[in-house]
Amino acid sequence: MILEVACFSKEASFLADISGADRIEFCLDYEAGGISPSVSDVEEICRIIQKPVFVMVRPRKGNFLYSPDETGQMLNTIYQMKSAGADGFVFGILDSENEINIKDSIKLIDAASPLPCTFHRAFDQTLDLFRTLERLIDCGFKRILCSGGKGNAIDNIEMLGRLGEKASDRIVIMPGGGIRGMDIDILKTTGAFEFHSSCITGTDNMPDPDEIKIIKAHLD
Repeated sequence: MILEVACFSKEASFLADISGADRIEFCLDYEAGGISPSVSDVEEICRIIQKPVFVMVRPRKGNFLYSPDETGQMLNTIYQMKSAGADGFVFGILDSENEINIKDSIKLIDAASPLPCTFHRAFDQTLDLFRTLERLIDCGFKRILCSGGKGNAIDNIEMLGRLGEKASDRIVIMPGGGIRGMDIDILKTTGAFEFHSSCITGTDNMPDPDEIKIIKAHLD
């Protein structure tokens, strides 16, 4: 089983790495929910950390309805981060109806190829999660980071299980959203085998090494 830790600085990434994270999701600005980091930071992290580093591609905070210029910025970010050594990408694009922007999603996936892409928690804002699931599979996403709807992952155990059954082996459903060590055993009942957490327990936006170790112990 895999623990992906969301990290909002270089220092957080290095700490998560040595504390036992299996994969790093790297971004900036915890309060915004994560935006694209700098190319230089990604280069440094990927040079030092030997585990997979997935980079957030999000040009600004706020909603996930992007202008053509912003979509172009996201494409450029992907090209730059590929050269910087990223192992995968995390993004989500919606349209004005809170549905998947299929056309632009495919553009970004094509730009990222052959690296895998995760659709992030914009998924939880869509109107029909099962329809969205099928559309993301058709687009070529490899995993969905989601809480199974509104609230935290632990609030949506039944839905996460149903999504996992529907996904089967076609796409990975990765629960995320407020996950702590005490939640893992019940979340494992959904059939999930990848989990996402910031592991932040303090006020410094840094992952808590003890929390990472607790989660990892429950995943063993």
